[in-house]
Amino acid sequence: MNAWYFHQGETWPPSDSIEPLLTSIHINLNDESVVKSFISDESIEYMKNNCPVGARDISTLNFLKENGVPSYFSGCLTLTLDKNPNIKKQDYIVTVDVPEDLLNFLKTKTNKKIYNITQMTLLDMNKPNEPRLSSYNSYEKFVLANGLLDLYQGANCAITNRLHVALPCLPFNTPILLINNYTYDIDRFSGLKDLMINLTLDEYISDYNLFDINDPPENKKDYLKLKNELIDNCKKFTGYVNNERTKFCPEDSNFYISLISNNSREFDKYNTKNNLLLKDKLNEITEKDHIINKKNQIINENNLLLKDKLNEITEKDHIINKKNHLIKKQNKKIKEMELSKSWRITKPLRNVKNLFK
Repeated sequence: MNAWYFHQGETWPPSDSIEPLLTSIHINLNDESVVKSFISDESIEYMKNNCPVGARDISTLNFLKENGVPSYFSGCLTLTLDKNPNIKKQDYIVTVDVPEDLLNFLKTKTNKKIYNITQMTLLDMNKPNEPRLSSYNSYEKFVLANGLLDLYQGANCAITNRLHVALPCLPFNTPILLINNYTYDIDRFSGLKDLMINLTLDEYISDYNLFDINDPPENKKDYLKLKNELIDNCKKFTGYVNNERTKFCPEDSNFYISLISNNSREFDKYNTKNNLLLKDKLNEITEKDHIINKKNQIINENNLLLKDKLNEITEKDHIINKKNHLIKKQNKKIKEMELSKSWRITKPLRNVKNLFK
């Protein structure tokens, strides 16, 4: 039971009628309902009864251990994919769901053919966030998946930000560069990204020689230990090992190539529509910014006028305070004069003088 768990927490734990091999499990720790399902008493008991649990990534491993579940780092089952014996290495490059800036950068570095594709399923343009899985029947889904794997296997090298493009390239001996530009659900990459060359977009563009697509470096071999352990564990559990990659290869290879092309074209339409919406949104934001800047300019001008007015008032207050100080000083002198002996002696004379006014 290897999987990304999951969108509906109520589906865990599985039925007791299932005898599981719990391996290559990723737990979606970004979803509180999922975490709640996995730390329930029923879940913990289920995993302990079927332990040890193989964690696909270090984040999941740490979570299981923190909750007392015997577990180990198993890696992902895609590391065990066999090569299609009918596919030979060719002189093309595959990029999968990479930023447009990177694609344009790569085109300046090589004369090799670059196949830029998407791993996303066909989308309903009226509901762009909902995969339209009904566009393919079961056979077509296997053919499409197999066609993508063959494309990765035959490539001179591949560059992607998709984990399940990068991991199969390791057993296919296709030099792979993983671009670290994910900002969401990055826990999925913990422990796995270290199995291959992984760089941020800025790191790669600033030092292209770290992964020269004309002469790409060989993949690391660290994955082999995980691969062999996964194969051994699955073989012991099922008693079965077989390479069925050729089972879903149609006689006409253009069949699955057309599926890939249609998928990529639909994705391009989706991207184009989103880019137009984004452009409109940016124009709207720019217009609002212009209005805000204009209002800020008026506010700044008013603030300057207010500041000048406050300076004027401050200056007048200073003059008034200075005059009040003089008046206070003069009043003090008058008071002292009135209290003097000479003022009291001459008071009768002043009174007589006032009579003749």
